[in-house]
Amino acid sequence: MEIIKDYIDELKKVVDSIDSKEVERVLEVLIQAYRNNKSVFIVGNGGSASTASHFACDLGKGTLGKLLW
Repeated sequence: MEIIKDYIDELKKVVDSIDSKEVERVLEVLIQAYRNNKSVFIVGNGGSASTASHFACDLGKGTLGKLLW
């Protein structure tokens, strides 16, 4: 179906546009916060609140710990 192909093509464009250096910088900030026993606040409104909550749970599950060892 054309709509599925169009969706996948658009998704590829979005993923390809992500600057890996910026993602690394966010990761460095999160790791520094963890190492310095700091708090990270993640907020959202409406549907974004659900995304923020999910991300917070991911961080709380020890996903950062795997990167620190």
